[in-house]
Amino acid sequence: MRLLLLLILLLLAGCVGGAVRTTTTGSIGSIELARWPEADALFRGDPLWLGGEGGYTIDLGAGRVLWLFGNSFIAGGNVRDRGQSTLVRNSVAIQSGYDPSRAKIRFDWKRGGS
Repeated sequence: MRLLLLLILLLLAGCVGGAVRTTTTGSIGSIELARWPEADALFRGDPLWLGGEGGYTIDLGAGRVLWLFGNSFIAGGNVRDRGQSTLVRNSVAIQSGYDPSRAKIRFDWKRGGS
C-alpha cells in the first residue's frame, strides 16, 4: 500500500511544470517528490484521453493497476485541446506494469448515448 501511495505521489509530482523537488513529512515518514517526465508520458500517450480529475487506483495484481477518474476530457477529433473536448462523467484505465516509466495504459469511457 505504501508503494502504491508513493507511486501516486511521484506521478502527481510529474504533472507539475518546471523542475520541482519538495519534501513532505507525515505519519509514514518523509517523502521526497520530484518531477518524473518518463512516468508523466504514460498519461499523455492516448490520442483522445486528455485528463481526468480525482485519479484513484486499485491494484489488480499481476502487474496490473485499475485507474478510476472523475470528470474527464476527451478530444473531439484530431485536436488535443481541452477547450475543444467533450467532458465525460467518468473514465477508467488499465495500467500494465507497475513502473509507470515503462508501463502501458489503456483508457476507456462511455461513448455516445445516455
